[in-house]
Amino acid sequence: MKLVMITTYATPKNMRRELLEAARARGHAVTVVAPEDPRLMSAPLAAIGAGYRQWNVHRTGIDPIADLASAGRLLSILRDERPDVVLIYQIKAVLLGPAVAKLARTPHVVTLVNGLGAVFDEQGFGATWKAKLARRIYGVSLGRVDTIVFQNPDDPELLRTLGILPKGADVRIVPGSGVDLEKLVPMRPPSAPTFTLMSRLVVSKGIREFISAARTIRSRHPEARFKLVGQLEAENHPDGVKQGELDAWVAESLVEYLGFTDDVRGVLAATTVFVLPSYYREGIPRTNLEALAMGLPIVTTDWVGCRETVEDGVNGFLVPPKDVAALTDRMERYVDDPALVAKHGAASRALAERRFDIDHVNELMMQALHLR
Repeated sequence: MKLVMITTYATPKNMRRELLEAARARGHAVTVVAPEDPRLMSAPLAAIGAGYRQWNVHRTGIDPIADLASAGRLLSILRDERPDVVLIYQIKAVLLGPAVAKLARTPHVVTLVNGLGAVFDEQGFGATWKAKLARRIYGVSLGRVDTIVFQNPDDPELLRTLGILPKGADVRIVPGSGVDLEKLVPMRPPSAPTFTLMSRLVVSKGIREFISAARTIRSRHPEARFKLVGQLEAENHPDGVKQGELDAWVAESLVEYLGFTDDVRGVLAATTVFVLPSYYREGIPRTNLEALAMGLPIVTTDWVGCRETVEDGVNGFLVPPKDVAALTDRMERYVDDPALVAKHGAASRALAERRFDIDHVNELMMQALHLR
């Protein structure tokens, strides 16, 4: 059989490589369709026996004329590739892809809802007319899908409440994207307590709350270190952290900014506690899973997707979204009681082994894709 994976974001190290390898190992042909330059993507995919097709589409925003043109380009690609099954993920791809796949007479269409994002926020972008239009299109698109895969139980429940989830839909829930437990293993923590937040630099990831907690903790524990890892969004991004804001935090010595990196293992190896105080509608944050595998305590929010990665008080702490006082308190506990780091870290690794092994997750995905 032939699988085509359609997404609006992929990099050589972030393209669900292990799932593609699992499909290839079973003898299926694989092609990835994404906006990135073929000079970046083609060689890494060829190394695992997969193909690549560039799809000119904007990852964010809604522009009916441009999106119609993007849909036409995708239709041409699918008619050329003639897949047996398509896997569509990232919200913009889900808005456009299912109807196009059906028009191309693809036998089996699967969407992976890896978080509902800002479109489904109650405030901010979620309150705009563009978001409301996107939700309408989202509902229509899901009606053209054979199987819908979610990463947490909260997302399908919200879509049912909004009347967007088609009645009788084949709904599957898989525990995130999984994590490679052989590549990411626990290591000795750094000597100074080091807290790391690694994500896109958008406000709703809880970055300002992290900085506020850092300011308080450093006033009492000057030896504590705080690291911020991730890529700045475009200057006009409505939820993006601004360059000037970031520069001010660094100048105040509140945080070390490491920029974007593919060396997740290296970053986490130099971390004592992983922190993600997000109130963004996550699927299950991949960074949390990587931190679990590395045997790190996690402080995150009791919020969609995030709560799946922490058993409160066992391998970390759950705090209410936007609650700086609670976040500060839970982070500081690891400075005051270093023994807690080892205890919660061991529980994190055990949780990763129990729930998030990538081989288990990929087997569930292969079943949803009907790839035997």
